[in-house]
Amino acid sequence: MTENKEDQRIVANKYRYILIAGARANQLLLGAHPKVNIDAKKKTFVALEEIKQGKVVVTFPGAEENPVELK
Repeated sequence: MTENKEDQRIVANKYRYILIAGARANQLLLGAHPKVNIDAKKKTFVALEEIKQGKVVVTFPGAEENPVELK
């Protein structure tokens, strides 16, 4: 995976970015519907594109009332 400035701007913490992408890829593997329309076969690429387009909403334990939107 190549790293670029746009990805860093979306999620400042690289570790968190990888965790979010991995969690979303697992959701896709378990049957969740993609939120973007791309021709990628691998769920990881779909998850990364969803994050890049700001289609993924992340919630952290204890913060259910205030979800964090990645934009």
